Amino acid sequence: MKLIALFLLLISPLLALAQTSRLDSLKAELSKNHPDSERSKVFNNLFLELAFKDNENAFAYLDSAILLAERNNDSRAMGRYYNNKGVVSLRSGQLRRAMNFLLEGVNHAEANQDSSTLLKLYGNMAHIFMIREEQEQAEKYYDKILLYCNPETEPIIYLKTLNNKGLLLKREEQYEKALEWFAKAKMMAENQRDSAELANVLNNIGITQYHMADRKKAERNYREAIKINKKVGHQYQLVTNYLNLGNLLLEDELITEAKQTASLALKLAQSEKYLEETSSSQELLYRVNKAEGNLKEALAYLEAYKESLDEFNQEKYSKDVASMEAEFDSEQKSQEILRLRQNEDFQHALLEKQQVQITLVTVILVFLVIILLVSYYLYRVKEKANAVLETKNQKIETLIRELHHRVKNNLQIVNSLLNLQYNRVTDEGTKQAIREGQSRLEAMSLIHKNLYMDEDFTGLDIKAYLDFLTQSLAVSYGFPVDAVKSDIDLENPIFNLDQAVPLGLIVNELASNAFKHAFENKELAQLMVEIKEEKQKISFKLKDNGKGFSEELNPLNESSFGLKLVTTLIEQLDSELVSKGKEGSEFSFEFVRK
Repeated sequence: MKLIALFLLLISPLLALAQTSRLDSLKAELSKNHPDSERSKVFNNLFLELAFKDNENAFAYLDSAILLAERNNDSRAMGRYYNNKGVVSLRSGQLRRAMNFLLEGVNHAEANQDSSTLLKLYGNMAHIFMIREEQEQAEKYYDKILLYCNPETEPIIYLKTLNNKGLLLKREEQYEKALEWFAKAKMMAENQRDSAELANVLNNIGITQYHMADRKKAERNYREAIKINKKVGHQYQLVTNYLNLGNLLLEDELITEAKQTASLALKLAQSEKYLEETSSSQELLYRVNKAEGNLKEALAYLEAYKESLDEFNQEKYSKDVASMEAEFDSEQKSQEILRLRQNEDFQHALLEKQQVQITLVTVILVFLVIILLVSYYLYRVKEKANAVLETKNQKIETLIRELHHRVKNNLQIVNSLLNLQYNRVTDEGTKQAIREGQSRLEAMSLIHKNLYMDEDFTGLDIKAYLDFLTQSLAVSYGFPVDAVKSDIDLENPIFNLDQAVPLGLIVNELASNAFKHAFENKELAQLMVEIKEEKQKISFKLKDNGKGFSEELNPLNESSFGLKLVTTLIEQLDSELVSKGKEGSEFSFEFVRK
C-alpha cells in the first residue's frame, strides 16, 4: 500500500501537467482556420476536459459548440452536446434543468435517428424519473431502451436497463417479476464478465429475497456481492452490502457476526467520507449493542448517530421512535375526541336556532340560486364571444408567424446563393465582401427567426437578440462566448422592428470590425455592449479592450461600405455616431425610443 501511495504521489504532478498540456493544445486549435464543424468538436472536447472540475467554464465552451453546430445545421452533434449538458446538471442535483437539456437532446437525436445518443438520453431521463419516484415515466423510457437497444453493440446500456427494470418492480413490491429481470441482468453480467455490475445485481437480488422472507438466499447473495466488490474495489457498493448483511444477521439474532459486519461498514464509510452510510452504520451498531445488552456502547453509538444526522442535515427518529409514535398517536386521538365533542356542542347549538332561522335561510338560498343562474348565463355568453375572438387571433398569429418564417427562409436562400458565389470567386476582396454581406443577412434572419419562435409578434427582445448575435460573432472569429459581455438595462427590452433592425445591423458591423481588427496580439479579448434607458432615451455604447486608434486614423473618416452603412443606419435612428480610440475603441450614440 505504501508503494502504491508513493507511486500516486509521484505521478499526480505528471497527470496535472498532462491535463494542462491537453487544454493548451485544444485552445491552440481554436486559432487555426478550421471549418465550423471541426471548431464545434474542439469546443466540446474542451468542455469534456473541464466537466465536473470547472463547470462554469465547461458550460461556456459547450455553449460555443452548440452555437457552431446550430449555425452549421449539425443537429446530430447538438443531440450529443445537450446530453452532455444534461449529465452535468443531473450530477449537480439540478433535476429540472437537466430534464430540459435532455428533452432538447431527444428532439435532435430523434430527428437524426441517432440511436446511440438516444439510448443514453432515455437512460438519463429515466434516472431522473426514478429519483422523483415517478415509476410509470421511468418504466416507459426503460422499455424504449430495451426495444431499440441492441445488446450486442450496446451491452452495458442493455445490462443496466435490465437491472433498473428489476428495481422498478421491486419498488412496486412485485418481487417475483423483479427477480425475473434481475436473473436476466445477472446472466448478461456473467457473460460480459462485468464484475462491478454483477455485484450490484446480486445485492438487488438479495434485497428482493429479503423482502420475500427468503433469508438464506438473501444472505448468500449479499456475501457473494461483498466478495466481488472487495476484488473490484467498489467501496460504496461494499458499504451497502455490509449494511444489508448486518441488518439481516441482527434480525436472525447472530449478534457477534452482525457486530463485526456493522463495524466493517462503519470503518469503510468513515474512510470514504460517506456521511449517510456512516450514520446508517452507527444506527445499526446502536441496535446491535442494545440487543447484546451493552448499553454503554449502545448509547455512544446513538450519540454518534445523532451527530452524523445533524451533519447530514436530515431528520430521523431517535432510539425511542416506537414509543414516541405511540405517544403521538395517543395525543392525536385525544385531540380528535376533544374536537368531536366541541363539534357536537356546536351542532347542538345550531339545531336549537334552526327553527328560527329556517325561513330566512330559504329566502337567501333562493336569491343566491337566481344570482348564480344569471351569472352562469352571462358567463356562457362571454365565453362564446371569447372563443370566437380567440379563433380569429389564432388565425392572425398563424399568418404572421408564417410570414416571418418565410422571410427567414428567403434570407437563408439568399445566404446560400451568396455562399455558392463565394466558392466560385477567387479574388480575396470579393470573398471578403460576400462574407460581410452574409453576416448582415444572418443578423436580419435572426430577427425573423426570433419573431417566428416568440409568442409576441409586435416587437423583438433586443437583449436576448444582441446576446446571441454577439456571442455567435465571437465564435465565428475564433473567440469563446465569454469574450462578449453585455450590460443592458432597459425598462422594457422589447423594441419595435423599425428600431430593432437597424440597431442589430449596427452591432453586427461594429462587433465584426472589432473581432477582425481590434485584438491583434491581445491575449484576453473583451467586447462590451452597453444599453441604458432613461425616460424613453436610449444610450448605446460598444467598446473593446483592443489596440484602439488615433484621431488621424479615426475609422469614421474612412470610406468603407461597412462604416457608411453604420452611419446611414444611425441616421435612421435620428442620431449621430461618436468614436473614441485611446484605450481601446469605443463607439456610442443616443436615440429616442418609439
